Amino acid sequence: MRDFFSISRQQFWIATIVSVCLALIALFYGWMTLNEGENGEGQGNTGADMASGQELQADADPKMSGEAGLQTETVNGAPSEDTSEAGGNDVVSSSSNYMLPVQGEVFRGHSITKLTYFPTLNQYMAHRGIDILAPEGTEVRAAAEGLVSKVLDDKAMGKTVWISHSGEITTVYSNLSEDLAVEEGDTVTKGQVIGTAGNTSLFERSDEPHIHVEVMVKGEPVDPAGYFNY
Repeated sequence: MRDFFSISRQQFWIATIVSVCLALIALFYGWMTLNEGENGEGQGNTGADMASGQELQADADPKMSGEAGLQTETVNGAPSEDTSEAGGNDVVSSSSNYMLPVQGEVFRGHSITKLTYFPTLNQYMAHRGIDILAPEGTEVRAAAEGLVSKVLDDKAMGKTVWISHSGEITTVYSNLSEDLAVEEGDTVTKGQVIGTAGNTSLFERSDEPHIHVEVMVKGEPVDPAGYFNY
């Protein structure tokens, strides 16, 4: 009988120890599960906060919302965006090699990234060249010797003549009259008359009489100020 009670006490303590161990293990796994749940919830909130932050940034930054490039729309008569002037591909040539096509005031300058107001369109836009005041009928002369590479009726800028020069430089003359003095393929000298000032540009029709002049290097517009003295 004594041996029986001795065995029973041993079994009781073994069962107790096993029960405590199982309880501790269950408590440990329960704590781990709860901790993982809290971490997952925290990560979910972080992801939502990041998404919300990106949406706010997209609202503030047009580039993130898909808007890029120049803004030409107007808002209550003011430009929707006005960015600083960029250097771009401006290549400065000796201004002594080029002459102003007409003698007059440059009333609208070159502006690629800083938008310029166009009264005809009631809109702000980039301006690839310069506008020089010149009464209709004023003779327009080639800025330098070269080859007449294009003569066209531009839908926006009116009657236009392109002249190619050395160094992959091209001068463009727009808002000319219909009566031109040159044709495509002609070789011209510096100062040769190529036509007269007109009023054929739809984009600049309500401005004072003038001609529009551009300078391009390798097909890209540059600031004519680096080529003309004015």
